[in-house]
Amino acid sequence: MNIEQKSDKAFSNSSVDIVVVVKSLWQKRRFLSLLTLVFAVLGILVALGTPNYYKAASVFIPANQSSDSFSSNFGGLADLAGLSLGDAINSSDQIPPNLYPRLASSTDFLFKLVNTKIYVPSASDSLTYQEYYRTQVKPSTLGTIKDYTLGLPRKLKDFVANLLRGNSQAQNRMDSNSVSLTEKITIFNGEETLNMERISLQMDLVIDKRAGYVTITFQMADPFLAAQMVENAVTLLQNEIKSIKNGKAKEQLMFVENQMNDRRNELELIQNRLALFKDKNLNIYTNSAQNQLDRLETEYNIAFSVYSNLANQYEQAKLKVSKDTPIFTVIQSTSVPVEKAGPHRTLIFIKYIFIGAFLGLLLLFFKSFKDQFLKKWNSN
Repeated sequence: MNIEQKSDKAFSNSSVDIVVVVKSLWQKRRFLSLLTLVFAVLGILVALGTPNYYKAASVFIPANQSSDSFSSNFGGLADLAGLSLGDAINSSDQIPPNLYPRLASSTDFLFKLVNTKIYVPSASDSLTYQEYYRTQVKPSTLGTIKDYTLGLPRKLKDFVANLLRGNSQAQNRMDSNSVSLTEKITIFNGEETLNMERISLQMDLVIDKRAGYVTITFQMADPFLAAQMVENAVTLLQNEIKSIKNGKAKEQLMFVENQMNDRRNELELIQNRLALFKDKNLNIYTNSAQNQLDRLETEYNIAFSVYSNLANQYEQAKLKVSKDTPIFTVIQSTSVPVEKAGPHRTLIFIKYIFIGAFLGLLLLFFKSFKDQFLKKWNSN
C-alpha cells in the first residue's frame, strides 16, 4: 500500500506540474501571439524582399569508351598500318561520374568558373561572373543588413586575410631568393571567396546512377545569364575531365612529336649530305670515296630507321590520346528558362510563422520550468 500511495502521489505531482505549465502558457498567450505576429511580419518582409530567380539546366551522358569498341574500330586499321597498339587498347581507366561533384566543388574549378565570361545585355558587353556582381548587381536592403549583422564575422575574416596576403607579398618582394607563397598555395581575397561561395550555392550537380546521366543546374535572377553560366559550367567541367583523363597521353604525344621533329631534321641533313656527295662523285673510282659513300648511306639508314620508329610511336600516341578523350553525349541542351523557379513566398511566410510559434513556446516552457525549479529549490 505504501508503494501504491507513493506512486499515486508522484503521478499526482507530475499531473499538477503539467497543468501548471499549460496554465502558464495560456496566461502568456498574448506574448506567444505577439511573437508569432512579429515573425509573420518578418516573414512577409523576407518573402517580398527576396528576388525572383530562374534555374537553367543541362543534361549529358559521360559515355566511356570501352576497350572492346576501341579495339574493334581501330584494331584492324592499326594492323594494316603496321602499328602495335599494345597497352593503348587495354587501358580503360575512366574517371567515375561520382567524382564529378567533388571536382565541381573544388576551389580551382569554382575560381575558373568565377572568371568565365557571360554577355550582359544591360552592360552591352561581356563580363566575368565576378565583374557582373561587382558592377551590375546592387545589394538589397535585407542583404546589406545581413552583411553587417550575421555577415560581420566574415567581413572581419576577409579583412585579416587581405592584410596577411599583403604582408606575404611585401615579404616576397623584399627577399628575391625566397619562393613565393602563391606558388605553393592559392590565397583568395574576400571578393573571390564570396563569389565562389555564391556559385557553390547557385550551381547544383546531380548524378542519376541508375540512368547514368549528369544534370547541372544554375540559378540566377536573370534567366539569360543563368543559361550562360550553365553552359560555362558544363564546358569547364568537361574540359577538366578531359585534361585529367588524357593528360599523360598528351604529354607522351608532345614528347614523341618533339623527338620525331629532331630526328627528321637530322635525317634531312644526312640526306642532303648524301645527295651532295653523290653529285660530286658521279663516277667513283677510288676505294676511299666508296668507303665514304658507304658510311653516309649507313648513317642515313640508321637515321631513317630511328625516324620511322618514332613516326610509328607518334601514330600510336595520337590513337592513345583519341582513345583517352572522354565523349560526352548531350541529351538536354541548355535553354533560357521562361518560368521562375523561386522563391516560394508562401512557404517562406509559413516557415517564419512556425519559427516564431516554436520559439515562443520554447521560451515559455523554459520560463515555466525555471520558476517551478526555483520554487521547489527554495522550499527545500
